[in-house]
Order: sequence, then structure tokens, then C-alpha cells
Amino acid sequence: MDNKSAIWQVESEYLGRVVRIVLEQIAIAESKAQDRLTDATLERQWMFENATHRVGLDDDWAELMFQIRDTHRREQEYDLVQKKADRLHLMAATPFFGRFDFREHGYALGEVFYVGLYSLTDPDSGSFLVCDWRAPVCSMYYDYEPGLAGYHCQAGAISGELTLKRQFVIKNGLLKGMFDSNLHIADRFLQDVLAQNAGQKMHAIVASIQREQNAAIRDDKHDILVVQGAAGSGKTSVALQRAAYLLYHRRAELKAHQIVAFLPTYLLTEYTSGVLPELGEENIRQTTFFDYACRRTALPEDAAETPFEQQECMMAESNRLTDPVSEHVLRRRRASIHYKSGQQFETLLTNYLDYLHCSWQPWVDVYFRGEKIISARQISRLIHEDFACLPLLVRIEKARIRIMILISPIIRKAAAEIRELRRQESTGAEILSEGVRQQLSQDLKQLREELS
Repeated sequence: MDNKSAIWQVESEYLGRVVRIVLEQIAIAESKAQDRLTDATLERQWMFENATHRVGLDDDWAELMFQIRDTHRREQEYDLVQKKADRLHLMAATPFFGRFDFREHGYALGEVFYVGLYSLTDPDSGSFLVCDWRAPVCSMYYDYEPGLAGYHCQAGAISGELTLKRQFVIKNGLLKGMFDSNLHIADRFLQDVLAQNAGQKMHAIVASIQREQNAAIRDDKHDILVVQGAAGSGKTSVALQRAAYLLYHRRAELKAHQIVAFLPTYLLTEYTSGVLPELGEENIRQTTFFDYACRRTALPEDAAETPFEQQECMMAESNRLTDPVSEHVLRRRRASIHYKSGQQFETLLTNYLDYLHCSWQPWVDVYFRGEKIISARQISRLIHEDFACLPLLVRIEKARIRIMILISPIIRKAAAEIRELRRQESTGAEILSEGVRQQLSQDLKQLREELS
């Protein structure tokens, strides 16, 4: 057996081992997911048949809230396990797409890293069989050819030598091709990968990321990152891969629903909808600037002109209009579009927003059971003086928290009154009318609704 055949056999055997472990973990994950789903379904059924018919006062509400939280926890557990099963299904077809061998300075032996969409560990030893492409060590796969290399991680800068870089073509869990390559001879592999990704939807490009794209995806030094390039150069792909990278590294504080992708048209939404799920992440919100502005300002769909309607207006030939009135309307409309697209109008809007931040006064007194908790003037002082250095929405949230702190003792007092009245009723010392109990509960419910 020649050296090439021996290498092929070694890589095929390793691939087979990884696929077997993936399939075993799929079976385990799907079994757990089914158990979690059964638990959540039974919990909801119990709530429907029992809890909702027993809600009365304090203790009943507390029991109901506990059941709701417990059911929500079980549903979250099901979602997590099911997402893991979905990722493993994707991994079964293509467990990894690359490999590199790295020897850190000061060590005689090197380590072997296989790069894939997701991480996979050996259930017996706990060692990594496949590393997630977003892991710090995997940046070397994209940034270096064989030779001196390094990467940054929490332990600091790690340097050493990249002794091997290998790319694989794997389909349906079978090895179809592999290439030992550097940055300059990967064209054949890149063409194969791009051909596989061609279609009616955009796919993840992690197997074909180039060095410049990787620098943009993994940039952690700048708050604002601008990527420029010609049409079809991969700008949208890089943006989505960067979103997946940030979600991976900032999972504790960043969620998919906190990221918004502004697209020039909704036609791209369907085209790009599969990229993040393919990478094991939830889809981020995708919209256009026009629709976002209409939604935030609560404007009806037909209350504002779309950019395409304005473009048609600016390109219309006025010399074809025989009606003087129509020509006058067209000229005024063009003048309006031109003015509202300029710097002067932007400055006017900015000044108006500053005015609202300083002078907006929609506040009202807050009462509970006839007792004033905080006055509108006090709320205004919180918004415009105490928290003046913060953005308006943050100021409002901090003022809401302050009001909740003021109300908490009153809520506890009211709850204590309810418990005492129920105790008196249960001992027979005093009969509490149903109307009084309902009124006390209603007062607390109304207060919670107003504050939320």
C-alpha cells in the first residue's frame, strides 16, 4: 500500500468512527427529547385539568405560577435537546471539512484538530473529535499555510508551527476527496465547495472561508465593522457567518433575537434564511429600513412611500405630462423627496429627538388603592435629571424599577392582609365575604398589569 492509500485509509477510518459516534448521540438526544416533550405535555395537561380551576387567592396563584415556571423549564429543556439532535443530523452528513496539525512552541509533540460546523467529543475520553470552526484555535485553519502560526485565546497568545493543513470533500458521511493544501492551491477545493452550495438558497460558507473573510468574521477589536466588495463577493455571507461567530462567543449576553439584519429587499430574506440554522443557531431578525421605520413609528403600510416608489418618481419624465396640474404635483413631490433625503432634514429630526428627550412629559401620578405612590413630577425628575445621562428608553426602564421598589412594601402589606383574612376565615373567628376577597385580589392584579 502506497503512502497516499495509507493516508486515505486512516482518514476514512477516522471519519467512520466519528459518524458512528454522531449516530449514537443522535439516538440518545432524540430519546431525551421525546422524554422532555412527554413531561411538558403531561404538565400542561395537568394545569389545564386542575390548576386553572383552583385559582383563588395568594397560595393558589403562587402554586399556579410555580407550575407555569416548571412547565416553561421543561419546554426549554426539550428545545435544547431537540436543537442538539438537529445539529447532530446535519453533522452526520458532513462531520468535518478540514484538518490541521499544530505543534506549540516548547512541546515535542503536536496536536491534530479536525474542523467542522460543530464540536464533537468522545463520550469515553472527553477529548475533542471535531472542533467548532468558531473556536479560537480553528482560526489558524483559515489564516495560515503550513509554517509558523498562532492564535489568541483566554490564556493569551499561543504560537507554534502548523505542520499540516488538509481539506476534505465528504458527502453523506463518506469520504469523496481530500487535498493537502495551503492558501495558494485551494482553488480546486474552493470550486467544488462553491458548486455544492449553488442553488436557490444561500448556504454556510465555513468550509470555504478565505483569509480576508475570516478576519472580518472574527474581528473583536472594533464596535463598527464595514465590509466593502463587489456584487457577489460574499458580503452577506460574511455578515451572517459573523453573526454566528458572535452568538457562539457571546452566548451568555447575546441572543439571536437581539441581532437585526437590514436587507435592501425582502427577496433576500428567503434566500438567506437557511444559513444560521445550518450553523446550529436561531435565525436573526431580517427586515428592510423602510419596514423597520414604519413598524417603530406605528405607521400604516400605505402611509409612506417606499424607496422604489420614490425612485420611480425621480426617474419619471415630466415632459411627457400634458396636464399642468400633474406636472406641478410631480415637481413638488420631487422637491419633497430631495429635501427629506438631505443633511438639513436629518439635522432637523435630530434636533427634534433631542427636544423630546429633554421635554417629553407623558407622565402621570401612580396610585394603588387610592394611595399615591409617586407623582408625575417625581417621575419627570427621575427621567430628566437623575438619569439624564442615559438613553431615553434606559431612563424609562430605570424609573419603572424605582417605582417597583416603592410599591413592593405596599404589595407585601396587601398580601399579608389577604393571608390574615383567610386565616381568620379558616378559624371561624370572622367570615370574610367573597366580595372583599375578590376586591383585594383585583387590586393587586390591576397594579401588576399597570406596571407591566
